[in-house]
Amino acid sequence: MANRIVLGQYKCNDKSNEITAIPELLRLLDIHRWMLRMQWDVKRRLLIGNYQANLWWYAIEH
Repeated sequence: MANRIVLGQYKCNDKSNEITAIPELLRLLDIHRWMLRMQWDVKRRLLIGNYQANLWWYAIEH
């Protein structure tokens, strides 16, 4: 992918990571039903963490 866009940035606690920051950032941006592209490892950990991923559509980027 040559073109990329950054929609936002979320400052999280020192003991936090992208697994807790991504859901909060998505809620703040209110981008329900947008197509998001993220790395497979992040998506997998979000789903395993009982996060309600069905609110957003994901495209898996390998």
